[in-house]
Amino acid sequence: MQHEPDHDAALPPRSPWAGRERIAGLTLTLFGLFALWAGRDLPFMTEGGVGSGLMPRALSILIILCGLIQIALSWRDPRPSTGT
Repeated sequence: MQHEPDHDAALPPRSPWAGRERIAGLTLTLFGLFALWAGRDLPFMTEGGVGSGLMPRALSILIILCGLIQIALSWRDPRPSTGT
């Protein structure tokens, strides 16, 4: 019976933020937070209805959610990163 080498033992310890998926998720989250901050002075609602700040705020929140989902999925599935 042959002993197969343990491939995981040869890998150096990794940072919890290593991997392109986590970096992409973090980048999306930070970009969304920046966009939310940049559009903070735009009116969300006006007396006449929807203000000019609704769409930037909604898109910023969607970008943040996508980034957080990307981070959560990459943490849940600890396989090696798709990038090298």
